[in-house]
Amino acid sequence: MDRLSAPPRHADVSRAVRAVWERAEPALLARIDVLDDAVAALLEGRLDEAARERAAREAHKLAGSAGTFGFGHASDLARDLERMLAADGPRDHAALLRGCGLLEGIRQEITTPG
Repeated sequence: MDRLSAPPRHADVSRAVRAVWERAEPALLARIDVLDDAVAALLEGRLDEAARERAAREAHKLAGSAGTFGFGHASDLARDLERMLAADGPRDHAALLRGCGLLEGIRQEITTPG
């Protein structure tokens, strides 16, 4: 059997996934930074509409990327954060604190090795 028709070995697949992750990780971390800035601005009452919309889009992208790389819980949290950011109207203190918790959960899952 030649190399082209042989099924990929586990080590080959692991290396390929690791290489893709190494290229994608900086973008995921940048999205977390955007969300961190947005949540901080939201807490301080200075999040304008354009920044809120951008943060909701970044949360949406983060949810998809996190899910693709097997971070299912982070993906769910990012979707919750997206919904929170996309919602119009006032946010009470409890909702703002929940946004902080969502972001921290995302950060922990994506940046904790193992």
